[in-house]
Amino acid sequence: MPELKHNFIKGRMNLDLDERLVPDGEYRRAMNIEVDTSEGSNVGTVQSVMRNTSLPTNLAPDGGVVLGSYADGRTNRIYYFVECEESLGVKKDLIVEYFDGNGSLAPVVVDIYSIDFTLQNTISNGVIIAPIADINNASIRDDMVLTGVINDVFGVSGGVLTLSENDGILDFPGLASQNIGPIIVDHVVEDTVLGIYEIHIRPKSYGGPFTISGGIVGDNLTFVSKRMLNFKSSKNPFITGINIIDDLLFWTDNISEPKKVNIKLAKEGTPSLGVHSIFKVYASGTTTTLSPILQSEKFMKEEHITVVKKAPLTPPSLEMYNDINARGVVFGVTNPLNFSELVIDNPAATPANQITTIVPFANGTTVDITFPADMPEFLIGDILLITDDDTIINNPRIFTEGEIRVLVIAVGTTTLTVKILSFANNFFPYSVDAVTGLPDDRWAICLEQSKSLFEFKFPRFAYRYKYQDGEYSAFSPFSEVAFLPGHFNYDAKNAYNLGMVNQLRFLKILDFVPDGIPKGVVEVDILYKESNSPNVYTVKTLNHTDSEWHTFGHTTPQTPWTGITKGAIQLESEVIYATVPSNQLLRPWDNVPIKAKAQELSANRIIYGNYVEGYDLNPNSPITIDTVIKSMDLSNDILTELDVGKGGPSIK
Repeated sequence: MPELKHNFIKGRMNLDLDERLVPDGEYRRAMNIEVDTSEGSNVGTVQSVMRNTSLPTNLAPDGGVVLGSYADGRTNRIYYFVECEESLGVKKDLIVEYFDGNGSLAPVVVDIYSIDFTLQNTISNGVIIAPIADINNASIRDDMVLTGVINDVFGVSGGVLTLSENDGILDFPGLASQNIGPIIVDHVVEDTVLGIYEIHIRPKSYGGPFTISGGIVGDNLTFVSKRMLNFKSSKNPFITGINIIDDLLFWTDNISEPKKVNIKLAKEGTPSLGVHSIFKVYASGTTTTLSPILQSEKFMKEEHITVVKKAPLTPPSLEMYNDINARGVVFGVTNPLNFSELVIDNPAATPANQITTIVPFANGTTVDITFPADMPEFLIGDILLITDDDTIINNPRIFTEGEIRVLVIAVGTTTLTVKILSFANNFFPYSVDAVTGLPDDRWAICLEQSKSLFEFKFPRFAYRYKYQDGEYSAFSPFSEVAFLPGHFNYDAKNAYNLGMVNQLRFLKILDFVPDGIPKGVVEVDILYKESNSPNVYTVKTLNHTDSEWHTFGHTTPQTPWTGITKGAIQLESEVIYATVPSNQLLRPWDNVPIKAKAQELSANRIIYGNYVEGYDLNPNSPITIDTVIKSMDLSNDILTELDVGKGGPSIK
């Protein structure tokens, strides 16, 4: 008899047809089976479902309830989402991992959001002393809110400060109550020598310049923070939307916005069930090395584990110049030296009859140059011009024509090493001191001014973040146009303003590492776009180990940069790299819902269902838009020559 073979790729039950007529890929009836969906040779085959195994009863440590679970068949691990009951004065939520290989239970994320605390010393100058020996105190962290009652506050007998998450009511005998607002933890200092934590507290928003003091030993307080995992069985007893992509665990609970954790890094920052998780960030490209570079480690917050990632809200700023002075001191005068030598044409003749010829050093010859004062700010790769013009030597400045062109190949503390590129025709000066026989000819030297950048373009710049797990943020706002026009020169015949040619020769891009940059950011892409093209290009990618990342931008707050910013690169060429993928061009924000009940994985993409998105405008906070008309009087500049120096903003 012929052998009948059926696969079950469709995975669909069909009870309507006779069993002899069921199409390939469908089945008539099934029980305790699964259809394999792997990419191997057994795809579409029917396999028996493995039986259940009884697991330990302590899958919800410290009591509580399991709201959801996910079995990862790839690694033989099960992940449990646990809302714990209060235990030993601590309230927390957990994600724990059960490994079938050895029956172990390991914490993935621990969210300790409430810690009871009893004063063992009075509060002095806004500092609460807590012993390191109590493991609960290790989770007290910045921005936690202090609740409870502080008696004899400020050392006043009968004075009481009653604290809640929103208020701080100050009462003194015979005086009216005063609300100084909630009290928060400013920072915590660990003193391993004394075995204590110094918990520094302050009013969250009260304007009075004072520090909290007082209290009685035995006063009961509680440190409270916003719940990060936010597991609430009273609102949603089940979490059903759970998926894993590689080592990334995604879930949604229909209470707060969808979340995601890197399982490997989360476990590394969660040594035990008794301490709040640490969010570790490693410098880009070092996580797979033997010695990864730790970029930062802070207590984990909700913003670190949300699916949506913050995008930059401010544009980069531009410093534009139409000459090379912006680089710093790029000209100077050398100590005496020669770039040529005397060659005897007839060495056999007597000294009186010898004939000498001045011969320049061959192109490619290296020469060491020193300076009588500080060396100019030249960089490796710079092309320099050198001249013996006395007017320039006596008045050092930038010049555009020289007798020698050289390439900088090394920069020392006192010596500049260059390679000769070319000489001007028939110009080979040679001079030595008659007594010492040493060179006595000084030279003026300066950086060669290159051709202007983006000569017939109107470019703008922006940037975006790359996060530790490979996510990219949306683009920042784009900068002003990088354009410096020449002087007004109207061609009546062709109806052109010939001055509208970009004179930009030096461009510095600043402020792409703003104050408060998200902790998970490991790289910043500098982006470039032309006004007449939809394409966006990458200019340069910087990470935390690059010096440009740490270079200060604006050191004083100014609109729209509200704090001290970092990030600065210099652009002296039109070198532009890869095009940003087209699916990123029309992405002004991450379209992740506020909350969602359903979540599924398809083609390595997360899909949400039964979701809520968008925010309602608050009618009590109307938006006010002010318009300003700016004009610029150019009448006095029409016939003037091009001003050299820093450019003003473009009027485009």
